[in-house]
Amino acid sequence: MRLILIVVMFCIFAGCNAKAIANNSVENDCQYTRAALAMKMKAPADANIVNSYWQKTKDESSDETVDRLYLVFADGSSATIEHKYCSMYNFSFVYYAKHKDDINDEKKVAAIINRLFGYSAVKVVFKKPLLNVLESAFKSKNYNGQGKVDIALPADNIDINDSVEYGAYYYPLSDIGVAEGAVGLTMSIGGM
Repeated sequence: MRLILIVVMFCIFAGCNAKAIANNSVENDCQYTRAALAMKMKAPADANIVNSYWQKTKDESSDETVDRLYLVFADGSSATIEHKYCSMYNFSFVYYAKHKDDINDEKKVAAIINRLFGYSAVKVVFKKPLLNVLESAFKSKNYNGQGKVDIALPADNIDINDSVEYGAYYYPLSDIGVAEGAVGLTMSIGGM
């Protein structure tokens, strides 16, 4: 009891911030931290990007740090890239294609996913090139840019010393008029 009183008195006089202390404690328990990942989160370098901005937040339900990068492309397409991390690293993105011609076959969709995967802060080594895996996966689903496609990608294609799950998808959006379709990928590393 006396020790608690001393700590409280010290904090009053020294200006301790209880929330900062709690956040540092949580941060110290995380396998993936902003300090470790921040330098690996790429700033946009694509000449087709006309606007971009970062949003840094905290997921209140999981206490994980969330960094989102929003991109707007010259053709009117856009993308949201999300890094969510603490005990595991969750990387996801969605690309909203403005024009149907940009997403009408598996090669174009695979190229978009492959390019945006480069924004992952945790670099993984693929045994087979991701582009080839994506093209084959979308082709096996008879992708034609019309219907919804969800693909669980093979975890054994990634050479990493941790558990990993990842998948890609396409959702048609032409009915809502904002974009023709959404192409994306989600990847989770660790946590087990």
